[in-house]
Amino acid sequence: LESCELLDLKSKQWTQLPSLTTKRNACAAVLVEAPTASYIYVVGGENGIQPLATTEVLNLSQPMGWTTLPMTMNHPRHSFALAAIDKRYLVCIGGITANNNGPPLDSSELYDIHKQQWLQIPATMTTPRWGCCCVTFDSHILVMGGYSSDPYNQDGKGIFLASAEMLILQQDLPEPPALIPFPIDSSKINLTRQERIVALQDWMTQIQLRKAVYENQVGVAQNREENYCAHQTRIADEEIAKLKNKIAFYESERLIYRENKDSRIAMMESMAKPWFDAVQQQLEDAQDQVYSLT
Repeated sequence: LESCELLDLKSKQWTQLPSLTTKRNACAAVLVEAPTASYIYVVGGENGIQPLATTEVLNLSQPMGWTTLPMTMNHPRHSFALAAIDKRYLVCIGGITANNNGPPLDSSELYDIHKQQWLQIPATMTTPRWGCCCVTFDSHILVMGGYSSDPYNQDGKGIFLASAEMLILQQDLPEPPALIPFPIDSSKINLTRQERIVALQDWMTQIQLRKAVYENQVGVAQNREENYCAHQTRIADEEIAKLKNKIAFYESERLIYRENKDSRIAMMESMAKPWFDAVQQQLEDAQDQVYSLT
């Protein structure tokens, strides 16, 4: 289908949206909130003949029609997971690049909305999967479930997945601001000395302001990374503490089982001893009778 509908959760009413430019099935969609508008991105899928690598976007503030982006994914794919990160990046994960059959993908791609380009993510999943889903928090993407093999295989073995994987997107420091052109050039050669001084002072003030803004952005990014590292360290320490507690618990259980084993063996020996003594006595009595008869 190429038709689209929007559900208003407050009024619980469906609204017809403009149709896609391309019919597609098994595609994925995300909402990206921009400062002045909201956009829906529809990525990939298949048209009944072949998988698609195209992306379409609709401005919800002015839903006049869908626009097909000029850049396409590196690999056409359908039945994949799609996430939006930092209101700037789209990340598609896994899926199938063949039409209705073929092995699932372990690769991921990232679309930079600002730069309008698709980039292949170097890291691959440990398990290829299609029909999976994902959730995001900060710059983390948790991919869950899906299928691990050809959906149309004959034996049906090894298809369903209960595993999950996490992709952590590295956040680089903010890009330095563009330099401000030097205020005095050949076109302003006739400025007076005082005018040149004022122009240079204004220029220096702008440079200082941009420097302060950039330093603040760098500081924010560094604090974010430090907080993330501290958070991950705390989680690791908690997991280590849990493992130590488990080890101590299992060690105590092992000692208890050993003590129980020794006590049970002693009890069995004490229970068996009278029986062995009685049997031994019977053997001795039988031997005495044999001797008396001979």
